[in-house]
Amino acid sequence: MEELKNIDLFLYRISSSIRERGKRILKNNLIIDFRKTDKGFKAEVRSESYYNIYEVEIFVSDGNIIDATCSCPYYEDYDDYCKHIAASIFYLQKNFNSICINKEKKTKKYKDYLKEYLNNLPKGELIRIILDYSRKDKNFLDYLEILINSSNLDSLKKKIDKVISDLNKYYKNIEFENSYVFINLTKSLDEILSAITQFGSKEYLNELVEHYYKGLIKLTKKYFSVYSYPEDEINDLFNLYFKYLIKTGDLDLFKRKLDEVLSLEEELGYYLFNEKYVANLLFKYANYKNVEKVLSILEKYFTRYTERIIHLVEKFFPERKVSYYYKYKDKPDVLRRLIKYLEEREDYYELEKVLYDFIKKIDVEEDTNIIDKYFEVLEKIEHKEKLKKVLIDVYTKTLRYKYLEKLFNIFKEDWEEIKAKLNKDISLKSSKIQTLHKLNLAILEKNISIIKEIIDNLYITHTRDVIFIGDFIINAFRFAPEEALELYLRFAKKILKRDTSLKTAEKIAFQISVLNNFSTKKYKDRLKENLINMFPKRRRFRLMLEDV
Repeated sequence: MEELKNIDLFLYRISSSIRERGKRILKNNLIIDFRKTDKGFKAEVRSESYYNIYEVEIFVSDGNIIDATCSCPYYEDYDDYCKHIAASIFYLQKNFNSICINKEKKTKKYKDYLKEYLNNLPKGELIRIILDYSRKDKNFLDYLEILINSSNLDSLKKKIDKVISDLNKYYKNIEFENSYVFINLTKSLDEILSAITQFGSKEYLNELVEHYYKGLIKLTKKYFSVYSYPEDEINDLFNLYFKYLIKTGDLDLFKRKLDEVLSLEEELGYYLFNEKYVANLLFKYANYKNVEKVLSILEKYFTRYTERIIHLVEKFFPERKVSYYYKYKDKPDVLRRLIKYLEEREDYYELEKVLYDFIKKIDVEEDTNIIDKYFEVLEKIEHKEKLKKVLIDVYTKTLRYKYLEKLFNIFKEDWEEIKAKLNKDISLKSSKIQTLHKLNLAILEKNISIIKEIIDNLYITHTRDVIFIGDFIINAFRFAPEEALELYLRFAKKILKRDTSLKTAEKIAFQISVLNNFSTKKYKDRLKENLINMFPKRRRFRLMLEDV
C-alpha cells in the first residue's frame, strides 16, 4: 500500500470536538499498539481514565479508508466515530510510512512485552516509575486515588459531593461556551462510578448512585429556575445516571426513578434524557439477565421500539411471539412477521381479516406492499366482491395505474360499470386528479389521442405539478412509440423552456432512462439526440442525457 488517498476526507467525517479529543489522546501517548492487518490496520488505545484498553479497527480498500470501529462504550451506544478512532487516524496519518514499511508481523503484542518487563522489574523501581508518572499526569493520579479509595464509602461520597458542587458552581456561572469544564466534571463522575463497578465495590454502588441522583435533581431544578430551555449537558447527566442505575441491577428502583424523572419532565416541559440511549442500555442488559422485568419496562415506557421488543420475545420467549404479533399488529414491521406466520400456516382467512383491519386504519399511500399483499390474499380465497370494492377504493385514493389495470384484468365483464363509477367518484376531486385519471384510462385503453389532447392543453403554473405527465408518455411507448416520441419532445420542450432548474432536468433524464428494454431502446437514443440538439447550451443537461 503506497498511500491512503482519502485520509483527510475521512477525518472530516468525524465531528470537530471528537477530532480535538483524538489529538489529546495522541499527545498523551495513549496509543499503545498499532499494526497493519489484512483488512487495514488495528490499534489498541488506552482510555484517558486508564481503566480500559479499547481496540480500534480501520478498514481499507483500494487505498481508501472505508470505515472504522471501536470497542469503547461511546461507539457501541451511539454507533458514531469516537475519539479513539480519531486518535488512531491521526496516528496513521503521522506514521503511515513507518507502519507500512515494516511488513513483518509482531510475534508478541506490545502489552505482552510490557507485562513481561514489569514482572521482571524490581519492586522499588516499579514504585519509582509510578510516582514519577503520577506527578506528570493528573489523570493517572486520579486513577490511583480512586483505586486506593474504592473500598472507602465516605471518601467516594466526598468525591461525588465535590463533583456535584463543582457542577453547581459551573451552572451558577453559566459559562456554556466553556464546555471543556463540563466535560472534565462529568468525566470525573463517570470515573468514580466506573471505579466502583470495576474494583469490587458494587455493594456501595446503589447508595452512591442515589446520592448522585439527589444532587442531579437539585441541580436540574436550580438550572431551570434560571433558564427556560434545556442544554445537552443536563441530558448527558441523566443519561449517565440511568447508565449506572441499570448497573445496580435493581430494576424496580429503575422503574421508580424513571417515573420520577418523567414527572419532572412533564413539570418542566422538556426531555431530560435521551430515550434511545436508555432503551439501548435496557436492551443490552436484557441479553444477560432479568429479561422478563426488562420487557415489562420496555413495553410500558419505550413502545416506539416495538421491533426490538419483538426481537427480545422471539429470542427468549418464542412461545409468546404470536400473541405479541397480534398485540402490536398495527406496526408495519410487526405485521410483516404476523403475515409470514399466517402464510406458513396457510391460514388465509385469518390473514385477510388482519390485513383488512390494518388497511382501514392507515393512509393507503403509506405501505403499498401490504395493500398488494391484501389483494393477493383476496384472490387466493376468491372473495371477488370484496376485492372489487377495495380495489376501487384504493385506486380512487392513490390513482396508481397498477390498481386500475388489476380492476380491468379481473373484472373485464363489469368494466363499463366500474369505469362509470370511477369517473363519477373522481369528477368530485381536483382537476389535477381528474387529469391523472384520464391519463391512466388512456394508457389502459391505448388511446394516444387523449394523451395528445392533454399535452396540447397543458397549462403550466408549477413545473412540479405537471412533470408527472412525462411518466404517462413514457408508458405510451409500449403501444404507440412514434407518436409517443413526438409527444415527449413537445412535452420536454414546454417544461424545460419554463423551468431551467437542475432538478427538473434530472427528472426528464430519469424518465428517458426508463426506455431501456429491447423494443424501446432505439427511441431512447433518438429522444436523447433530439433533446441535446434542442438545448445545445445546457451543458449539465447534455451530460446527464449522455449518462442515461
